[in-house]
Amino acid sequence: MGRDLEILKIEKALLRHNVLLLQGMGGTGKTTLLNYLRDWWQRTNFTTEVFYFGYDEKAHTLQQILQAIGKRVYSKFEFASFQAMGLGAQRRKLAEMLRARPYGIVLDNLESVTGEALAIQNTLSEAEQAEIKTFLQALGGGQTKVVLGSRSDEAWLQPVFCYAGKGNRYRLRGLDVEARTVLAEKVLAETSLSQREIARLQEENDFERLMGLLAGYPLVMEVVLANLGRQSAADVLAGLDAADVNLDSGEVDRTKSILKCVEYSHSNLSVAAQKLLLCLAPFKGFIDRADLANYAKQLQQLEPFADWAFDKFEDAVDEAMRWGLLSPYSERNDEQLRIQPVFPYFLKAKLATMDEAVPEGLVTGFKEHYKELAVQYQQMMQSKEPEQRKLGLFFCELEYENLFSALQTCLKRQNAYLKTQQYLPARTAYQNTLNLLKELNVIGSTQKGLYTASTMHQLGRVAQGLREFEKAWSHYQTAFNIRIEFGERDSLAGTYHQIGSLYK
Repeated sequence: MGRDLEILKIEKALLRHNVLLLQGMGGTGKTTLLNYLRDWWQRTNFTTEVFYFGYDEKAHTLQQILQAIGKRVYSKFEFASFQAMGLGAQRRKLAEMLRARPYGIVLDNLESVTGEALAIQNTLSEAEQAEIKTFLQALGGGQTKVVLGSRSDEAWLQPVFCYAGKGNRYRLRGLDVEARTVLAEKVLAETSLSQREIARLQEENDFERLMGLLAGYPLVMEVVLANLGRQSAADVLAGLDAADVNLDSGEVDRTKSILKCVEYSHSNLSVAAQKLLLCLAPFKGFIDRADLANYAKQLQQLEPFADWAFDKFEDAVDEAMRWGLLSPYSERNDEQLRIQPVFPYFLKAKLATMDEAVPEGLVTGFKEHYKELAVQYQQMMQSKEPEQRKLGLFFCELEYENLFSALQTCLKRQNAYLKTQQYLPARTAYQNTLNLLKELNVIGSTQKGLYTASTMHQLGRVAQGLREFEKAWSHYQTAFNIRIEFGERDSLAGTYHQIGSLYK
């Protein structure tokens, strides 16, 4: 679905050089696309026949590959003669034939080949890897099209898919906006929602934010959007943030289960990288790699991270990129990174098993990091230089979810004036919140109303602390009425309690 442009680019790349690395993070739909291409290329005569070898199923050795292809391309008599040859002779004979004819060979899920033997079942020894590499090099420049599907950069095969000093690589990303919309409608149609409910849901700002976070990754979309049959978009967003939403498809196959998919890649990281990458749990969608050193400085000032080896942070990020958990945001820039949509969820689930000081410290460090970045972005957007203003807007768009998350943390943690009975600064903070809410257009009217009710409730508590009882009553009454209007009955108890306290 929605891969026409990708197919065209892949075919053009294969016409320039007949070996291509199709690289993409887990859940982008590489295997689904490659299975479609097998059929498509045979129907359109782009290839005569396509031979597919998936390393998620078994560790295909060169001998097994040669036997499987030879059985299909040779007559019964020729194949018997072929079998009698030694491995080297078989490799040379078949390579010569494949170079002369337009067949197709797909080696998929190649990240398994070089993985840690303890974590992956389908690894090959270095000698077996060398045999496959020699065979594929012999096919270079011939008629047979070879596609290597992997999450990793497959450095061991670089001489095979490189030509004229450049890597013949296509990075598969999420579906485009139009295709994601179509897929979302198909997923939602399988839920208990009516067409009217689906249409209303798609107009919500929270749904738009959710779609942005899922980034068009088909497997992630199928799993996450299915939750909307029983939860609101806001609840699913909150669940992803708290690692408390159902992402388990019940599949044990890592190509069909998004959690298995992420767990598989994570298990192949070094122990040091696994620990350091926990620091990425608060991020959503985007990371500017150039700013990670500043983020690490914020964390190092906090007690739980005093002895963490942040000098290895860059190495950990490199490992995550090799295993498809992070990827370049664009072909032109390796500093700006996309996050595999479920990776932060996975990391937060890991953090839930650790000492509470670590996740708490990460939230604090993340907040402080983005307070500094927010100042920089604001200065850029207010610059007299058009290019600077454009760049500031560009980064704010990419960083929107991160900035929004940091803002929410600030609102939760910085309004501590009330608890410490600093009533006048508390009143100023809550009044500023109300002023911001009036100007805020990126959230729905319901959410804005409920935030307003919560803020009015807090202003009531401030006025009560200052013994301004009539003003306190007015604020509570406003909060009460808004909560009634939007059916937020769960919050009414708190307002009733404060009114009781006020009368007392």
